Formats: sequence, structure tokens, C-alpha cells
Amino acid sequence: MESEIGLKHIRVLTCLYKEKSLKRTARILGKTPSAISKTLAKLREDYDDPLFVTSQNGGEATPRLEEIIEDLFTVQGMLENSLATENQFDPACYKGEISLSCSMGLIERFGEQLFTQLSTLAPNAQIQIHTWTGETQQQITTGQISAAIHVLSEEKPQHIYQKKMLDDEMVLALKADHPAKNMQQALTYPAIILKTSGWNDRRFRFLENLKDNGMEYINGGLVDHLSLGLKLIKSAERVMFLPKVIVTPDLKYFTFDETCQMPLKFVFCIKTANRNSKLHQWLYDVCLAVIKGK
Repeated sequence: MESEIGLKHIRVLTCLYKEKSLKRTARILGKTPSAISKTLAKLREDYDDPLFVTSQNGGEATPRLEEIIEDLFTVQGMLENSLATENQFDPACYKGEISLSCSMGLIERFGEQLFTQLSTLAPNAQIQIHTWTGETQQQITTGQISAAIHVLSEEKPQHIYQKKMLDDEMVLALKADHPAKNMQQALTYPAIILKTSGWNDRRFRFLENLKDNGMEYINGGLVDHLSLGLKLIKSAERVMFLPKVIVTPDLKYFTFDETCQMPLKFVFCIKTANRNSKLHQWLYDVCLAVIKGK
């Protein structure tokens, strides 16, 4: 028997997959729980599979759904993009979910501003700000994350599109009244290292490059929270390796010579199928304005 599965059915499946809750799915899609339940019953019949089973964590996807969910998200994105018109997206009227993932340093530096700006411009949207983890790339692929801001990587899969946001550089940050007057003096103090998931959690290439160029430093410890690192360098005569973009205004910093620098580009990561989406283009513009302070 021929099945008739359209965009509205795919939206139900993908939303249920993300939310693991029939009630939340109904609220997000503006439907009644009964309507969502009827749609799910039809889909179960069409696929000849339960699609979701009840567990302690809510509705868990069956192996059959896990097998096809990425394709469903891709088809959904393509259909929604093809139906979009130049003036169709209005953030003030948008009632869907906007979920943004960033590296820990960016969240701590800009998270409040990003959340406030997105909430102001899209007051009816459900705004979520997440920390980049080992699962973020997969969550972008499945639509659980709308977009992410991270460091450019050649290791990201082709179905994730990386749009350049800004060029940056590593600097050595220290409190404003630190006695060090230059880089050479600063490197004689213990240096805090900021660990960032998906960038330097396996190798510290920048630090390796420093040593290769004959620059020695004192390892003062490793943290994975920017706020903790900032407290440490403000409370004692320590220094900290940081991307320049996340250095707070109350600090001073020294820059490294070109020979010690390595390419550091921050990018906006989205599913490749969404690269022409008006929602994602708007989200990119908002994030870029916040980070650049415009």
C-alpha cells in the first residue's frame, strides 16, 4: 500500500525524537496531544514499526527510527527551505525552538548577551544555550541543535557547514595590575591552560608550537571553565592562555609573535542542508553582532 507522508508528519517525528515527550511536541508544533498521537499512530502503521517505546527517559526511538532519523531531518530541512520566501521569516513571530551551542569559553563570555538578544528579537521562541560537547556535531545533524559556534576544524564532517565568523589569535592574559611588563616577564609566572571540548581536549597544538619556537612557560594548571581561570589569575600573580575574543575588558594581555601564532578562526556550524535557511542566516547575523560587540 502506498504511504502518504508529508512535511507535517516528518515534523512530528523529528520533534518527538528531540523532545521525547508527546505533550512537549504538541506544544511546540501548536497541536493537541490527541492530534500528535493520531499522527504517530499513522506513522507507526506506515513504517510497520513502533518508532518510539516508553522508557524512564520518555519516548525512546526504536532501532528502525534511529536508522532513518538523519534522512528525515535532511528532508525536513530541504522542504522547509524550498517553501521559504524572502520575507517569510520574522523573528518576532517565530514560535519554534532556537538552540545554540558554543564552546565553554564563548558561553561564559557571551552567553548572557546571546540569550538576552535572541529572547528580545524572538520573544515567542524557545531559546536554549548549550555547551559544546562530544555529542554536539551529531545533534546538529539530527536537528537537536540549531547551530553552534566553535573553532574551525578540518575534522568536522561534510554535512556540517562551517561559516566563518572572525579571525582571532591566542594571547597571554593577566590581571590589570600584574607586575609583568611584557611577554618575556609574563611567561615567568604560572600559566593557566583553558581546556576546550572539540579543540584542545586531545592535543594542545598551540603550546606545542610555543615550545617548538623556543618559548618556555610554567604550567600553572588546567581548567575547563573560563570563569574559574579568570578567578585564578585575578586572585594571584598568574597568567592564562586565551583566545583574544574572550578576554574580558578588566584584563590586560600580551600578544605572541607571528612565528608562534597558529590559525584560529571561529565559525558558525550548521547542518549543510540549512545553509540557505532564513532562520539560520538571521541567527548567524545576531551571533556575529553580539560577539563583535556591534
